[in-house]
Amino acid sequence: IEVHAFEAVPETMKRLKSNLILNKVSVDQLNNVAISNIIGEQEFTYVPFLSGSSSFVNLINDKSATKIKVKTKTLDFYCDEMRVIPDFIKVDVEGSEHLVMEGFKKTLKQIKAKPIIFIEILRKWSEKYGVKANDIYQDILSIGFKGYILDKKSGLEICNEITEKTISTNFLFLPEEFKDLQILKIFIKQNIDY
Repeated sequence: IEVHAFEAVPETMKRLKSNLILNKVSVDQLNNVAISNIIGEQEFTYVPFLSGSSSFVNLINDKSATKIKVKTKTLDFYCDEMRVIPDFIKVDVEGSEHLVMEGFKKTLKQIKAKPIIFIEILRKWSEKYGVKANDIYQDILSIGFKGYILDKKSGLEICNEITEKTISTNFLFLPEEFKDLQILKIFIKQNIDY
C-alpha cells in the first residue's frame, strides 16, 4: 500500500508529522499542499484552535481565524506528476469537496479502474461556498459511481441523493463496476463501530 497525504496548513502539517512519528505510521508522500481545482496558491482561513474548521472560506467566523496563503494542486495534476492512480481516496476538506472533485474529474473520466471514494459532505459547509451538497453528490454519481452510507443493519445502504432529511455526512462511492459489494457490506457490518 502506498499512502499519499495532503495538509494545507504548515502548522497542522507539523502536528501531523509529530503524530505519525509518535504512532510509528509511515506515509509514502506527505504533501504540504491543499488539494483544489487550481494549481498555484490560494488564500486560506486558518483557525488555530479549531483547525478542523480551517478552509478556503471562513466557515465559523472565529476571531482567531487568520488568512494565510497555501500552495494548491489538483489531483489530476498530482496523479500525472507522481504517475499514480489511487485505489482509495479519503476526502475531508471542510466544504471544499467540490473543488477537490472538480480538480480530479479529468482523471476519473479517463481511467478504467476507478478508485473507491470516501468523502465527508456537510450541507452547512458546502453552503458557505455557495454550493449545494447534493450537487457535489450528483456530480460524483454522474462519472460512474454509486453512492452509499454506512448502515448498522446492512453495512451499506444505497443513497441516491443528499436531502434535508439525510443524517449521514460521510459517503462511500463505489465504481459502478465494483464486484465485491456483499463482501464489503459484511466486512463493514462486522468491523465498523458506529
